Amino acid sequence: MNDILFGNNNQTMMKKMAHKSFAANKKRNMVTVIAIILTTVLVTSVFGIGISYMKSVDKQAVLHRGTKAQILLVNPTEHNLLWLNRNPNVEKIGLERQIATAKNDQAHKANGIFLRWADNDQWKEMTMPAMGDAHGEYPQEKDEIFMPGWLLADMGIKNPEIGMEIRMTCRYGGTTIDHPALSDFQEQTFRLSGWYQDYSGNYQMGNAICYISEEYWKGSAATEDNTRCAASLLFSDDETAAAEYQEILRGMEIADNSELNLLIYSGSKGNVWGLTAVILLIMLCGYLLIYNILFISVNNDIRFFGQLKTIGTTKRQIKSIIFRQMGKLCMIGVPVGLGIGAVISFVVVPLGVMGMSGGYMIKDNNAVSVSFSPVIYIGAAALSILTTLVGSLKPAGIAGSISPIEALHYQGMALKNKKVNKRKNDTEKGRAPHKNKLYRMAWRNVFRGKKSAVLTFLSLFLGLSIFLVTTGILSSIDVSVIAEQYFAENEDISVTLYDNSKPMITEEMMSDIQNMDGVLDVTAYRKCADMGYEDGFDNTKGPFCGFLEMLYEVEPGLAQYEDAYHTSDLWKSNIVGINEREFGIIKEHLGLESSYEEFQEGRVSFYLCSSDMVKAFKTAPLPRSLDVVIGGKPYAFEMSVVPVDGQAEYLNLGTGLMPEYVMPYLLVSQDYMDGLGLNSTIQKLKITVMEGMERAVTEQIVTKFDNGNVVINSKYDKEQELNKSFSMIYMLGNSLSAILLFIGVMNFINTMSVNVTVRRHELAVLESIGMTKQQICKMLVYEGVWYWTIPYILILSLGTAIFTGTFFFVKSSLIPYITYTYPAVPLTVSAVIVFAICILTPLVAYWSFSGDSVVDRLRKV
Repeated sequence: MNDILFGNNNQTMMKKMAHKSFAANKKRNMVTVIAIILTTVLVTSVFGIGISYMKSVDKQAVLHRGTKAQILLVNPTEHNLLWLNRNPNVEKIGLERQIATAKNDQAHKANGIFLRWADNDQWKEMTMPAMGDAHGEYPQEKDEIFMPGWLLADMGIKNPEIGMEIRMTCRYGGTTIDHPALSDFQEQTFRLSGWYQDYSGNYQMGNAICYISEEYWKGSAATEDNTRCAASLLFSDDETAAAEYQEILRGMEIADNSELNLLIYSGSKGNVWGLTAVILLIMLCGYLLIYNILFISVNNDIRFFGQLKTIGTTKRQIKSIIFRQMGKLCMIGVPVGLGIGAVISFVVVPLGVMGMSGGYMIKDNNAVSVSFSPVIYIGAAALSILTTLVGSLKPAGIAGSISPIEALHYQGMALKNKKVNKRKNDTEKGRAPHKNKLYRMAWRNVFRGKKSAVLTFLSLFLGLSIFLVTTGILSSIDVSVIAEQYFAENEDISVTLYDNSKPMITEEMMSDIQNMDGVLDVTAYRKCADMGYEDGFDNTKGPFCGFLEMLYEVEPGLAQYEDAYHTSDLWKSNIVGINEREFGIIKEHLGLESSYEEFQEGRVSFYLCSSDMVKAFKTAPLPRSLDVVIGGKPYAFEMSVVPVDGQAEYLNLGTGLMPEYVMPYLLVSQDYMDGLGLNSTIQKLKITVMEGMERAVTEQIVTKFDNGNVVINSKYDKEQELNKSFSMIYMLGNSLSAILLFIGVMNFINTMSVNVTVRRHELAVLESIGMTKQQICKMLVYEGVWYWTIPYILILSLGTAIFTGTFFFVKSSLIPYITYTYPAVPLTVSAVIVFAICILTPLVAYWSFSGDSVVDRLRKV
């Protein structure tokens, strides 16, 4: 029933009116749909890339540590396992045991080959998720084995097959210093049950972890008492694991030969907050655009809504007309946006995730976790619909609340009465009455509706701020700075020997490289070739005991070797020889007083250490002199108390020249090593080339070393690789900033159009009292200038501060390899474009109705 007593509830008529109004506003519908599509696409893409990136970072961490477990307990007791099983926060406990060691004469890269058994939980829940591409199944038969792919390749097996025979020389036990050998080495034949790609620290250290069956273990001399065991603990998330680690330390008794390790690092929530901030910015931009579009539409149709009020249409019904139209627009825009977002996700997200890593992510099928969860699309749709509805609330409220009389005279903004300070007549100052007043009129027009002005400035400032921050951060990514981290000082190309069984790097090869066009210098790092497994530091007097104690504090994982090193009389090491130029670089960076003559004559040598060793040496007493046993013969060295960090950026020695065990290497003069009669081999060549010749020299060197026994690294190739890796993030970042700036400019255009359109009666009145169209256009140009000037003053001050703060936050917590670069050129280009838009927009809006006569325009109000 529809009457005055029971209210008007004609839903059928409201639907028809909403449909007709919808059909009559094609231009508005098109712009609104574009706004909804853009908002949906951006939210979907940001959700997809952000969530995929965070998942991929977690996946990368698992691959690098070689297990999904967050806590590792070495040599657990029965009491420990019972205690952990009663802990409700421990989801899984996996056990693994080192059973045997192996060697293969064909495996030259492997420092050690270990045969390991794992139980079902360990294998399925913790080990398998931490592998790269894996093929085959866990060994079930006594003679089956599951091996890392790099070890098979090192043994010359390029195309492994399930069931193929693998011969290795094995012995039970001997897996650590604390677990001696249980048998002699003897050749064993295995059948390959599978292989996997290893990205963990084991691979980096040259340790090959092979998995064998329980039947192999039970049939060996290894038992639970004479082998190393480890319990891996899996929790629901890293935060729970970190908290439980402290609880386990406090509540569980840990034996002397046991060790509890937290395998995860404390992650930052910066990625989550950053993703949330981007989503909110997109929603805000979408809201402002939709709000302004509907505000214009309501202003154009305000008399229509007033007429509806005269025939009894309620406020609620008028709102429903607008909301129904927005619902139809959402039904069009949201699915289209989700479809485009899905395509972008499938094509761009994997590349975007790799790009965001800066080239550091593992490129493996299992290494990047791309999320296509329905939750992403449901969430994106919900946020887009929410943005649309919130953006339509105020315009719908205006349309529903206005009375028929107010609708007749509605101007969209009210000029509040305020006192204006009286000024002397301009003619008394020698100026014509109209001179220099248009810019003041424009200033008052800009701020006559403060809320509208604030929204306008906010709209453009927001878009420009996002543009400034995004282009600034992208401009700050310098691939040459990243590439520098892989190379030593004055090093453009490096040639590193990794297989001593194949042809060496000879003096003739080094001379040929020196004579290549574009090569400025070639420096050789040589390693003593006479030191074998039975050679090293003479520990009869225990000169390094204090150093070891400090090293165990810096690197607790090495503490398991403490007893062996204190009881051993020989500690494995090696000697590296360098020339005068490299000595000069070390002397400069460390501030040494020693001369090259002293170094050349052997009156001073250096400890060559890892970064952890250097930390230990800061507080540990260093032996000033020591004996080194080489081939059963002692050699005495005088040492500097200042250690040399081989991992420092200016050296970056890399594989083969860094200590392989707990002890440091000795860094001596090559002339002194030769004088002692010690043989040496070139382990690495450091090559400096002329600028612009990197590519040509690299190609010549690659051609020269075609026997596969060296690794060639080129700074040019690394920069090209990084540029390729970053190309996608450049595209994504620039596209995102361009779209958000486009939304901001559209907001700006719509707001300025509203300000001119709703003042058409006022402008007609000004013309009727003598103001020319030229003067009106000039006044509107001044308004555009004010609209341009204020946001750019804000962007150059507040926006610059925001960019600077964002830069240092990103550098400290997300991307450490960026250098501060202010995007002056992109900002200048945007300023010119936006200035043109600010000038043209009010003029175009005015020209759209100024062709009618003044009388006609006054009658239309």
